[in-house]
Amino acid sequence: MLDDRERAMLLDIENHLLADDPRWSTAFSTYAWRARRQRTFELAFHAVATVAFAALALLMVVAQSPGPAVFFAALTALMVWLLRRLRRTPLLGAPAGAAGTPPPGRT
Repeated sequence: MLDDRERAMLLDIENHLLADDPRWSTAFSTYAWRARRQRTFELAFHAVATVAFAALALLMVVAQSPGPAVFFAALTALMVWLLRRLRRTPLLGAPAGAAGTPPPGRT
């Protein structure tokens, strides 16, 4: 167990490391690693779903079924919109300047 003085020293060291290089210190965060992994999975899933819905829409056009073709085309458009939105959304806890977040002082 750490006493108050040791805790204060450890917090001071952590703050100095974070101030010197925020990307280095957050690289060791389990949360950041999980968030990046989840983002990669979500992007891959949405990309595969987009391709599948586009193929189904094309198949329905070839089969001369306009109703299902429009439905799958709408799903394709929705997936494209979700992909674009997901790529623009910064990860929670990401350092400034990473993954679409503007650096401090810029808006």
